[in-house]
Amino acid sequence: RLRAWPCSRFWSHRHFKVATYNLLRGDHGGARRHAEIAAAAFAEIISPDPGAGLRPPLYPDQRCLLTLARGGCLQCDDIPGGQAAVAAHIGKLLSARRPHSTDMALISHFRIDICEVEVEVRTLAAVSLEYHCSNEPERRPPLSRQLLLTLLKQKPLSWWDLPFGKLATWRDILRSSREGSALAADLGAWMAPSLVSREEVLQAIAQREMKQNGLAPATILAGLRHWEINRAMLGSSATAAMEYTRALLKKPRRHFASAVGIVAHLRFAEDREFISAFEADALAGLATLAKSDHRALDAALQSILAEPSLTKAPADWLGAAVALKSGKDGPVDWPSWAARSRKLSDPLLQLTVPYRFISTTQEMKVSVAALESADVIGIDAEWALG
Repeated sequence: RLRAWPCSRFWSHRHFKVATYNLLRGDHGGARRHAEIAAAAFAEIISPDPGAGLRPPLYPDQRCLLTLARGGCLQCDDIPGGQAAVAAHIGKLLSARRPHSTDMALISHFRIDICEVEVEVRTLAAVSLEYHCSNEPERRPPLSRQLLLTLLKQKPLSWWDLPFGKLATWRDILRSSREGSALAADLGAWMAPSLVSREEVLQAIAQREMKQNGLAPATILAGLRHWEINRAMLGSSATAAMEYTRALLKKPRRHFASAVGIVAHLRFAEDREFISAFEADALAGLATLAKSDHRALDAALQSILAEPSLTKAPADWLGAAVALKSGKDGPVDWPSWAARSRKLSDPLLQLTVPYRFISTTQEMKVSVAALESADVIGIDAEWALG
C-alpha cells in the first residue's frame, strides 16, 4: 500500500522490485496459521497499482507471490476472487513478459488447470517450440527446454495440436546433446505413450526393470496413464511396483518426478506401510539434491507438491526442503521427518586403538619394523601441511 503514497513518485520500478523481493526472499516452511496475512499480501500484489495516476505503475517482484503462497499454505479460496483471480493474474504473467519457473510453480501450487489460461499457454508453447527447433543458440526462447516440457506434460499431445514433425525435430535435437538426453526420453514418452504395449509396461514393473536397455521410468509412467492401468490390474506385481518406485528415488536427479507420478497414479499413498517407506526414501533423495543441485531440488519439490495424495497433513515437504538447505529444524510433527532426524542423530561406532606419534627418522624405522612383523595392520596416517 506504500504505492499510494505521494513520495512514491520518486521511486524507480527496478528498485521497488528489489526492495519487495528482499523483504520476502528466502524459503519459508508452510503454516496455515499465516494464511490470513499471506493472502492479504498476495491480493495486494496482484491488484492494480493504487498510485498509477501519480507515475508509471510499480509492481512487486512476482517471486514474492510464490513465497507467500507456500509460506501461508494458500489455496485459491484464500484469495479474494478465488481461482478466477489467480488464473487471471497467471495469464497476465505468461503473456506480459518472459515466463520462468515461478509461473509454473504457481500453476502447480494452486493446481490451476491450464485450460483457464489456454490462449496464453498455446501461444507460449508454439513460439518456444519454434525457437528450440531453429538451432540458433543466440536466440533465447520464451520458455527454457525444461519449462516447455513441464508445460506440455500438463495435457496430452492431442490437446496441444502442435505439429508432430516439430516435436520430433526437437526430440532429436535433445538426443544429440548430453544434457538433453533425459529430457528427450521424457518428451518421447509423452509424445507416443501407445508405442509401449500394456503387457510391456506390466512386465517392466514386475521385473523392476532398471537396466539401461529397459523402458525408461518416464515411458513406464506414460504407459500407465495411457493404458489406464490401476493398482488392481497389477495383482501380485503391486509389491514389485512399490519396490520399483523406491529404487527410482535412489537417483533423484533423473527419476524423482517419475517415481512421484507412479505412486500418485497407482494410489500407493493409501498403503500406510508403503507411504512411510516412500516418504523416508523421498526425503533422502531431497537431501541428496539439497547438497548438490538446488534447481533439481526445486523441480523435485514442485513435482511432489502437485500431488494432493502425497501432501496431506502431517506431511510437510516444503518445510523439509527448507530444513535440508538451511540446516535448521524441520517439521518435527511429521513422523517421517522425526524418524529421519532420530536416525541421523544415532551415535556412531567409536573404537579405541593404540596409537603412536612419529617425529624422528629412528621412530619411523621402529614403527615400520613393527608393522612388517604384524599379520594384519590398519593405517590412518596424517601429516602436517608443509
